[in-house]
Amino acid sequence: MRIDPAPSRRSVMLAMAAAAAGGDALAADASPRTALPALADALWGALPERERGVLYSPSSVMGALGLLALGSGGQALALHGAALGAHRDVQGVAREHARLAAGISAVGGESLTSAAGAWVATGSGFDPAWRALASGSLAPELSELDFSAGGAHVEINRWVSSATRGHIREILAASQVGPSTDFVIATAMHFSGRWLQAFDLGRTLDAPFHVAPGRQVPARMMHGRVNALRGQVAEGSVACLDHAETGLSLWIGVPGDGIGTSQFLASVQAAGGPVSWLSRAPVRRGALDVALPRLSLSFGKGILDEVGAIPEHARLVRSGVRISGGGAHAVSALQHRATLSADERGTTAAAATAAVATRSMIIEDVPAIRADRPFILALADRDLRFPVMVGFVANPAA
Repeated sequence: MRIDPAPSRRSVMLAMAAAAAGGDALAADASPRTALPALADALWGALPERERGVLYSPSSVMGALGLLALGSGGQALALHGAALGAHRDVQGVAREHARLAAGISAVGGESLTSAAGAWVATGSGFDPAWRALASGSLAPELSELDFSAGGAHVEINRWVSSATRGHIREILAASQVGPSTDFVIATAMHFSGRWLQAFDLGRTLDAPFHVAPGRQVPARMMHGRVNALRGQVAEGSVACLDHAETGLSLWIGVPGDGIGTSQFLASVQAAGGPVSWLSRAPVRRGALDVALPRLSLSFGKGILDEVGAIPEHARLVRSGVRISGGGAHAVSALQHRATLSADERGTTAAAATAAVATRSMIIEDVPAIRADRPFILALADRDLRFPVMVGFVANPAA
């Protein structure tokens, strides 16, 4: 599989996805195995920025939705539960979120850490039913916080920074919390994985990254020969680059020769999204020459409208949620931020999601993949079943 430089290639995508193989905790045909890929692809379709480059964590978003679901009911709970293959009662939803979280933890191993937190207004306390369900499933850290104080958002941002080991320092702005805030819930994850077969530092060279026809940006291109899962589909090539001591790998999908960005993106969308596109390729293990740019990616925005456009979860963010003792309140802000960097040693990634409720890769005959143009990638298990992050790389340093 050889992909040569093609200045006519335009931006491709990045799909950072992390997944869970839960062993006995998840049966081979269990519905939770489809929940994260489905959310990953749905978010991809909802994000208007995807052609310019995006990065997001389905696992972080799903965790936040889980915390909200435990305080919901009716159609909101039923639709969200159906996406998980859960019963329509809140106890079933809690069990499925616990299974999903355990599966992600099992596949990530010590390379992946995750956390959840919830804050309610001082004096209001937590709703007892929500507290019991949350503590038994997603186990958030629980605190009361004076939202009327000017530094309330600082406390939450400090928690996120700690949970992501300083990779995400801010998730909420001061204007997003205030005296009328009823609760804030947040999830965060951090991944740090060494390549199972490291890139040769002495072969890293300055090379062009072809962002559009006739337009290039400089990149530090890493090179190495690895033993990897690799395959092809009509529109491009796929490779799965393994990390050591974890079940999470970095998947990349690069368009084939003569495939422009619009055509490539259309094929991804037609497949259902980046995880579905990557999953279509029949892969087999063998030698592979890889050229991959050093990556330094960051993306963040409010995603309330995007999640609100996904039928399975729309009602969850549009109707009342009871987390505090102050009654049921609708989500007024849903913020998400993700980062990913890759160098000769390995990959580091982090993500956080917060919901606020307010009252009211080259030579020889060895197959090769050369990612010197925009490309899709995924951080995931080898079955691509439970994405942790998904995105789109238009520029490896953007």
